[in-house]
Amino acid sequence: MTKTSFHAVVLAVAMAVGAGSFTTSACAAAPANSPAAGKTLQAAAAAVKAKKWDEAVTHIKEVNGIAGHTQADIYLANTMLVNVLLNQQKYAEVAPVIEQQLNSSFASTAEKNFFNKQLVSIYLGLKNYPKVIEVGQTLVAAGTADATTYNVMAQAYEKQGKLPDAIKFMKSRIEGAKGQKPSENDLLLLLDFQGRQKDGAGRAETFEKLVSFYPKPQYWANIMPSLINAPENTDAVTINIYRLMVATGTLKQHTDYSEFAKLAVVEGAAGEAVAVVQKGLAANVFPEERKAAANRLLESAKKQLAADQAGLAKAEADAKVATTGDADIRVGKTYYGLGQYDKSTEAFKRGIAKGGLRSVEEGQLLLGISLNAQKKGGEAAAAFKAAGKTGNDPKFANVARYWAVNAK
Repeated sequence: MTKTSFHAVVLAVAMAVGAGSFTTSACAAAPANSPAAGKTLQAAAAAVKAKKWDEAVTHIKEVNGIAGHTQADIYLANTMLVNVLLNQQKYAEVAPVIEQQLNSSFASTAEKNFFNKQLVSIYLGLKNYPKVIEVGQTLVAAGTADATTYNVMAQAYEKQGKLPDAIKFMKSRIEGAKGQKPSENDLLLLLDFQGRQKDGAGRAETFEKLVSFYPKPQYWANIMPSLINAPENTDAVTINIYRLMVATGTLKQHTDYSEFAKLAVVEGAAGEAVAVVQKGLAANVFPEERKAAANRLLESAKKQLAADQAGLAKAEADAKVATTGDADIRVGKTYYGLGQYDKSTEAFKRGIAKGGLRSVEEGQLLLGISLNAQKKGGEAAAAFKAAGKTGNDPKFANVARYWAVNAK
């Protein structure tokens, strides 16, 4: 711990006018000293004010030997002793003095809270990790632990090699803040512990919280590899992960641009394939040796787009009279690829309403993405939620959950 952080615990001591008594800044109603100890306490206070630390200690120690001294005198003397020891950077010596002050009947609730918070930091600096936990739990039980207290306690668990306890402690801290936004630092600290514990499932859960409350591209970037590389993914699943990468600002690699475009052609959204490759070329994401291949992909996507557009009117007419909804979903994909989100939304809704779909979850996911593109967040959220209701196709439901986080 730094000198500055330890000095934050200092309690200023001042002489009360004409009374020879002393007060502390952390105590609303400080005790009065006895007449017997008054002069000695005044001398100690004067030495503290003059920063004559050794002289102050000499006077403070004299208090115990004064006939007729009271516990109030001891309390006031120890208040000054805390100040002196901190200024002398004698942190190991100041801790038991503060503990003694905490046990005094003269310490107010506010002062006890103040002292305990400082003790947590002092014991961390002294590497007395069990005491950090002990004092910290006192603050937690009193409901007065703050973010620094929790952070220091978590470090104490970790320093003792108790990573599972550190993880459990930080999770209770985060989950206990119901209705409140968890601290970004708390989430990052939990992630660090989970990483060292090799808790992959826990990290995924924490990253989901991070992107929910702090949707930064660097946090989304940590989620995407596990999503895109999941062995159970199909083309119909993967394309919607690439769409999520675009929405979260994490589509960066030229290989992702190429794969996205190829999937868009396969999934009946050739217009989207054209847009993706054009964007990649404009942003110069393709290395020189891959530009020719990217342009060939672009020309192929354009030809497919022309064919899709030529047959779109008939495909939509046929879909409308079909008794099941898969044809409507295919039409919706084409309209989505063209950026005509009102028409894609209409087609997806029609297909879902008819039923008989190969995957209801895919239909709901696509509907949510289309609504999200129209900035209809509430409706999109409902569709994403519906994608996870049946449990029949968890591949789409998992992607829908992340889309729901992004759509918040």
